[in-house]
Amino acid sequence: MPFEAFHTAKFRRSGKPVDAVSSLVQLPSSNSKFPAGAVILIALGVVLLLDNLGMLELRRALRYWPALLIAAGLYMLYVRVTSSRGNSGESR
Repeated sequence: MPFEAFHTAKFRRSGKPVDAVSSLVQLPSSNSKFPAGAVILIALGVVLLLDNLGMLELRRALRYWPALLIAAGLYMLYVRVTSSRGNSGESR
């Protein structure tokens, strides 16, 4: 809830419309209607199905979950750096 409150306040301060349900996953384009939650659920379902079918050993795959956190952090850093470069030319 604190994250949602932070994002809601941030949108209100900037004059952007506030959605009824905000997301922790912020995509680079604010006008995007990309269904990030649906894609995450589908990917999770595929992974669990492959585990049940014996095509993927989930124990082995979960050994490398810190690499996913690192990749997510690098992506967030990339988005932050590229968006701040685009805004640096604007006057306040």
